[in-house]
Amino acid sequence: MQDVIPENKFGVLPAEAREKWRWTSAALLFGVSLAILWILRDRFAFNYYDEGVIAYGAQRLLQGDVPYRDFWVLYPPGQFLAIAALFKLFGSSLIVERAWDSALRAAIASLGYLITARLTPRRYALLTWAMSLLWLQAIRFYGYPLIPALLLTLVSIAFFIGFLQNRAIVRNLFMAGLFIGVLVAFRHDIASYVFLVEGLAIFAALLIDYRAARSGARPWRSLLTAGAALCAGIAVAVLPLLVYLLASVPMTDLLEQLIVFPATVYPLVRSLPYPSIFRGSLEAAFPYYFHFVVLAVTVFFVAGAKHSARLHKYSHVRRVVFFLALLIGLLFLKSLVRPGLEHLIHVFVLTFLLGAVVWAALPGSSLFQLVGLVLAIAFCAMAIYPLDAVRTEFKRQQKLLADPTNPLRSGVLPRAGGLLVRADQAAAIDYVRAHVPPGEKIFVGNGRHDKVLLNDVLFYFLSERDSATRYHELHPRQATTASVQQTIIDDLEDQHVRVVVLYVGADFVREPNESAISSHVTLLDDFLKKNYQVVGQVGNYRWLEKRN
Repeated sequence: MQDVIPENKFGVLPAEAREKWRWTSAALLFGVSLAILWILRDRFAFNYYDEGVIAYGAQRLLQGDVPYRDFWVLYPPGQFLAIAALFKLFGSSLIVERAWDSALRAAIASLGYLITARLTPRRYALLTWAMSLLWLQAIRFYGYPLIPALLLTLVSIAFFIGFLQNRAIVRNLFMAGLFIGVLVAFRHDIASYVFLVEGLAIFAALLIDYRAARSGARPWRSLLTAGAALCAGIAVAVLPLLVYLLASVPMTDLLEQLIVFPATVYPLVRSLPYPSIFRGSLEAAFPYYFHFVVLAVTVFFVAGAKHSARLHKYSHVRRVVFFLALLIGLLFLKSLVRPGLEHLIHVFVLTFLLGAVVWAALPGSSLFQLVGLVLAIAFCAMAIYPLDAVRTEFKRQQKLLADPTNPLRSGVLPRAGGLLVRADQAAAIDYVRAHVPPGEKIFVGNGRHDKVLLNDVLFYFLSERDSATRYHELHPRQATTASVQQTIIDDLEDQHVRVVVLYVGADFVREPNESAISSHVTLLDDFLKKNYQVVGQVGNYRWLEKRN
């Protein structure tokens, strides 16, 4: 892949030497990134729901269950398959899952550096790496499938930029498509956006080439060749996954959990209002608007610099900028349903890359120097939040470690992998492990099931006791329906469940969406009250045993 903006220091080196140096630098940065992420990792197992869905889903898959058929889940199977394989190799433990997560984050930061280094001088590539690493460390949402999805997106982007730089190398499109296909296994929604943007960019790039050549030839043959290469790469990765799923899972379950429920129900029960920059702390709200600043600068850059002699020579920059800006815009729209910082991390990393490329390509006029100053201020502002988050988290962990009554070291919980769990959860787990023999199943519910926000899915994984029902994840507008509650009741009876654990910590948490609305369906709550009695409670946990 050729340099778009050559760096003087490398001017005397051949292209192969420059590329080798970039890969060597990226490898060194990967090691540094991994060390930083591991040293500053969260030492607590407090993400009961999201991390629990991934860890326990992978464990169920390892034990022979098939997602969608044997347990209800909204994610594609890629993350479950990857972590299940790691559990098979290294044992079932949160520390294994988090090591995988940290390696992915380190790879994202170093790959962001590598892509930027092929387009800009190294100082801008280092900026992309540093900002990405800061944010990847601050967002401690372990096991989140968005992380491997972001890495696969970057790999596809790297190959696609190679095509934009040299349209004659069609194999780059095949590889870009191949990684889109792998991306489908982790986040099929993001894969569809990447495919759409790359398809549009292929059409635009080839059409511009033919118009610039001013020939009578039609671009359709080249378009068909390029499109076929992209689609062939996707097919190679996607077809085996489709064969596996279609052979194992009823089509109705696949469509309901991967398409229908996420498109129709999820936005109603999980949506949150977009943070306002005029309310609360500007420091806390600015990250939600950073990509707007960079996109606005990008528009100004493209409009004002199109006649620049410097950029006329390196026209590939404009194509890369168009491509990245369109992709960021679409991915941001996807994140509008639940605009938390953890759901915007892919937008941030891509925006750091875009901002660095635009910044490096700015002409030297005074007006564009002012634009560069705007970008400098925006990047500095984006560094404030993760740095403060690291400091705050360090103080929180020190406080918890100094409190002997709150956390419990996980020596009695092998799957915690040395992480700390809260005392009330540990007490409930101790009871279950002492009174429920291995192989006997349990149910972990909430204090009420007519209104559900989340449940403690991680409890199943840490206690090493399996769910009696396919609904180990309790989701709004799913567990609150009569049909699902009746299915859970039937499963409790069929599996002769003696012990039930109820997590009440989220019962009175209200979000500004339909998850806060009661369904008035109390079948499961009435069944538990009638057939089980409370035998213990600590903090947010109570455990029940079946009445004689």
